[in-house]
Amino acid sequence: MKAVSEKAKTEEKKLYPEVVGIILSAIGVALLWTDWSNMIKQTMCALIGLAGFGILAPMMQARRIKPAIRVLAALLGVALIAANVVLGESEYGAQNWLTIAGWTFQPSELVKVCVVLLATGLTDKRSKFRFILFTAFSAVAVLAMAFINDFGSALVFFLAYLAAAVDNKRYYMAGLAAVSAGGAGALAVKLRPHIAARFLSCGKAWENVATTGYQQTRTMIAIASGGLVGAGLGNGWLRGVAAADTDMVFGIVCEELGLIVGVLMIILVLYLGVAVLMRPSSGSGAVAAAVILMAQMALNVLGSVDVVPFTGVTFPFVSRGGTSVLACWGLLAVIDGDKNA
Repeated sequence: MKAVSEKAKTEEKKLYPEVVGIILSAIGVALLWTDWSNMIKQTMCALIGLAGFGILAPMMQARRIKPAIRVLAALLGVALIAANVVLGESEYGAQNWLTIAGWTFQPSELVKVCVVLLATGLTDKRSKFRFILFTAFSAVAVLAMAFINDFGSALVFFLAYLAAAVDNKRYYMAGLAAVSAGGAGALAVKLRPHIAARFLSCGKAWENVATTGYQQTRTMIAIASGGLVGAGLGNGWLRGVAAADTDMVFGIVCEELGLIVGVLMIILVLYLGVAVLMRPSSGSGAVAAAVILMAQMALNVLGSVDVVPFTGVTFPFVSRGGTSVLACWGLLAVIDGDKNA
């Protein structure tokens, strides 16, 4: 987006993205009240993320510090991607987990923060070389995620790159990326039969209740049984299904807290995302971060109700997973701090 005048910036309403993060994090923690171990971990990560938000967001507004942050983000991102590819452990078909000293985390989640940090400052007149580096890093991230079978994250990284490219009016790069992604996607479908199977089974969950549609049909039943106000925390049965509190957490929320709370979560993410995209001063990093949050929410919700292929992407802040929560707070910090001068 173009730089805005001082008058426009002073008239611009503050977004308070941390409020959205706190509300969604509270819902995510509440869902784990029957699992004290994960509840404590989720709470700790939410608090650490909030503290990190308070540190990183102001730093993003300091021009002298931003270049150093981008360098660190690039180095950390490359290290995380390499660790994911070389040392990653497979779970649910994707090699996206790493265990160090008994702690398990997903490097790909933290790479999202690195991507949006590298997208900051791209509207600067001297940013041509910086955009090339951002393009190269994004391409590596997408290819690495595809290599380890984490196609949900690959799609999220790709959408973040498109958002930054369009925000910088580099339409030719966005178009080239889209064409390349189309070709790569067709090749992936041909080489990885399970990907084609997901696309072919999408929208047919009720025809394959015991196989490819097992998780989606259970989620839809749970959503319907919860009604508007839900059955109460801990009174749902969906949490007994594999990956329910991560990939299908929207179903648990609707079953136990009601459709009203489920819809509220969607509205909060959409409100924040659209507000960032409409904000005149939003930098490319903030735009990319907003697109990542909205894309994750859409893939999680629509995938769990069989509207789009089931990708296993988490719902921001709400799905169980400390790394995911930390990454989401990092994205909020970029949203709050990345503004054009």
